[in-house]
Amino acid sequence: MKLLYLSESLNVNAMRQLKLVALSLDIPEEKLISIINDIDPSNKHAEWVLRQIKYKNIRVPEDNYRVKEIISQFKQHQSRLTNKDLNQYKKISDIESELEKITETGSKREGAFQVNPEKLQGVKLINQDGDYNLWEITDPESLSIMGEGTKWCTRKSYPDCQAKSYIDDEAVIYIISYKNIPRIQFTPNFEQVMNRNDEDVLLNHLVKLLEPIKDGLLDNLIEESDNMYMDEDNYVLDDVMNYISHTLERLPDAEEYIMQSPSHAIDYARDILKRKWPEAEPYILKEPEYAYLYARDIIKDRWPEAEPYIMKSRISVDYATHVIDGRWPEAEPYILDNLDLLFQYIKEIINTRWPKAEPYLIEYLEEEINNPANDFDIVGKLPYSVATRVVISSYIRNYFTENDKWPEIRPFIKYFYTEGWRGKP
Repeated sequence: MKLLYLSESLNVNAMRQLKLVALSLDIPEEKLISIINDIDPSNKHAEWVLRQIKYKNIRVPEDNYRVKEIISQFKQHQSRLTNKDLNQYKKISDIESELEKITETGSKREGAFQVNPEKLQGVKLINQDGDYNLWEITDPESLSIMGEGTKWCTRKSYPDCQAKSYIDDEAVIYIISYKNIPRIQFTPNFEQVMNRNDEDVLLNHLVKLLEPIKDGLLDNLIEESDNMYMDEDNYVLDDVMNYISHTLERLPDAEEYIMQSPSHAIDYARDILKRKWPEAEPYILKEPEYAYLYARDIIKDRWPEAEPYIMKSRISVDYATHVIDGRWPEAEPYILDNLDLLFQYIKEIINTRWPKAEPYLIEYLEEEINNPANDFDIVGKLPYSVATRVVISSYIRNYFTENDKWPEIRPFIKYFYTEGWRGKP
């Protein structure tokens, strides 16, 4: 019922946004819909909420209460705000800051620790660098006390305080303070690294302070590497890459492990090395999706050694479009054998009538008519029972002139007006 309710309430843009967020963050649509309904039952501000989730300005469900409060305060003080449209605020912190000035509550978030952390249970000072301190916290109550004065959902004053949940899940949470003021909180796997405003932040200026944690990550990686294949799920390697993405630090001791994971190798070459990485290429080469990204983002040119693998994959048209920037004759026999790729290739590369493809389209149409299926295709998420007819209708409508003839399609015209299908070729 919630899915139906939300679908009826949202505009087309918001529904599209919901599907994209669900896909990119791997959140089931039903769960995302439930979260939106909880935060904003009217769905009036659903598109703004979805953008906050998409760009990781908030985390759900732990930030649900925070977002509810902002929407409530926005409605209450809308006439006094610079922007009367919530969508004009790109980040939740932008509207929070303005509301704090109006309600005169912002100054409460500037204070130092109210209690000496070293006197709290389960708190340990593990490193110092000038005025910066790195604290390790294993007790939920202490974590909630140390979060006061920030916008973290783990702070004691947060109505739905998540301190216990975080300690239960992670066992330990780290806080960086500067001159006794809590500045940054992060999880041991570096998935969440948040400043006082609860926004993701880089740690590249604090590498020296983080050395004990970095050393522990590297020790775990080396210890676990014998038990894991780098091209499979490797959470220890994921932790190392999260650390690297937040510190932008090159880690030579980890490179032999990173290069064996094509996805991580590409990120490392692009963001850290900022160049080609020959040692990693044998691992990337035979993985078409990653080989394409490596060619597009790092080589910035064709990668001949990888093309025999790419041309036979579902990424072949993307490679032709974004790397070759034109037709790819060697790949066309494989493209013609896949309706989705064929449709994409005609639209993005050929962009005119392509007689060579027409016998294949007829063949797909015959198969569709003789073997209707209830499954769904990739092209527009349409039922297979009409997918080829959609492609052919679009093909004729966009690339045929009034004088063009295609006699082979005529025996099949009647099928474009049956079984509930009314697309005219």
